[in-house]
Amino acid sequence: LHGLVGNAVTDGREVVVGIGSTELIAAALYALSPTQDEATASVWSRAPYYSGYKQSATFFRSAGFEWAADNASSPPPATAERPLIELVTSPNNPDGHARAASVAGPHSSAVMDHAYLWPHFTAVGPPVAYGNSTVALFTLSKMTGHASTRVGWALCSDPHVAGRMRDFVQTATFGSPRENQLRALAVLEHVVGSGG
Repeated sequence: LHGLVGNAVTDGREVVVGIGSTELIAAALYALSPTQDEATASVWSRAPYYSGYKQSATFFRSAGFEWAADNASSPPPATAERPLIELVTSPNNPDGHARAASVAGPHSSAVMDHAYLWPHFTAVGPPVAYGNSTVALFTLSKMTGHASTRVGWALCSDPHVAGRMRDFVQTATFGSPRENQLRALAVLEHVVGSGG
């Protein structure tokens, strides 16, 4: 699918399937957060941002990360004791602008929410390809309009991050329901088989 559309590099990436992008946002925050007890990651997004980001960062009251974007026009500094996870929607909802991560460095990571990175929403440029500190999210709901199927996927370069995301999905919901996966597979096979 991504090869047909040209919106993402999939070679060398692991795919993590979840119940839509909302679950995968929470899974990515868990997977990218520090594993040591003494560190807590800051979660930040540049305004305007999807309101579900704050809910995903605060709902479980995780010791591994906390929301830091209220009234913050710039990201907090990223340090070993306080790493930064940036949530980026590109193209952005609600304004449609293309966005990139604002922060880079050894103590920062990004979750790139590409729910709207499909040719019927925006011009698709070169395919996105990210390194180990970034997770790219996609969803069937925006691509084909099958929102009730509740299937999303993440592309991860780092097998450790992908494994932690799978652990989160399996623990939180026992994985994406097989019926949903079969419906999504039929839809995606039709899209790819018909050339879009």
